Amino acid sequence: MHRHAAGLVCLVCLGCHSLGPSTPQLETSPATAAVSQESSVAVPRGKPTAASDASSAVTLRGPAESPLPTDRTAETINQLSQAASCLAAGDERQACVHLGRYVARQPNHRGVGFTYAELLLKLGHHVEAREQYERLVVLCLEAASTDVQQLIHCHGRLVVLAELAGDDYEAALHRGVGLYWLAQARARLGDPTGELPLEAILWKAAGCLATAHSLGPDEARPCWYLYVVWRQLAQAEPARRWLRQAQQAAAFSHLNAAERRQLELAWNHAQRCSIVP
Repeated sequence: MHRHAAGLVCLVCLGCHSLGPSTPQLETSPATAAVSQESSVAVPRGKPTAASDASSAVTLRGPAESPLPTDRTAETINQLSQAASCLAAGDERQACVHLGRYVARQPNHRGVGFTYAELLLKLGHHVEAREQYERLVVLCLEAASTDVQQLIHCHGRLVVLAELAGDDYEAALHRGVGLYWLAQARARLGDPTGELPLEAILWKAAGCLATAHSLGPDEARPCWYLYVVWRQLAQAEPARRWLRQAQQAAAFSHLNAAERRQLELAWNHAQRCSIVP
């Protein structure tokens, strides 16, 4: 049985209560293996060529941090069941339709959301896939416990989509953000100066984000992540400068909801502590 179908069948068989706590645990992929090998960093390049590539990263299993679904109607659950049946039969396009309807009713369910995004990418629906991965980034950032591997995976997919679209700004931005989250994963392993040093990853992230800033000088997002990277590198002056630029650009450019809240908190804290004028 198709691995997506197997995961969805488990959700359906366990009943509605299983829908809330399910979230994908990412299997080993270039995005997650990068913690131990820089060459497989969280920013896969180029178009997925194998049918399994766009589906290999997500398996619905294990505990979840998504809230319990508020809509438990038979129609909603039926969409998940129909999607599982279509996947088992190899009809990925119709499965994608059912998953889209389910996600529209259950937008906070990351488990199904990841499956949906992967199928959209695999089927070539790049605009919709990008929207889903960006939405999942927000859900991951707002979760009670940030799932770094999921964020690495999402930004890796967003790099792929940006390269397919020929968008150099988005590619550099998501490569830099992916490296930042890779650094957070590396920091959790301990021994920051060992193989794949934490500081080296952060410097690479800063380089990619600086490129993104040069390509989109009026955008707040590269400035925000340059701030958090330089802050982690304990470089107070560049961190202050990028925080100020992020704040100035925020009103006129894109930040997702979670990033905007984080920027507001950081800016207010910096003002209270007289870190910025």
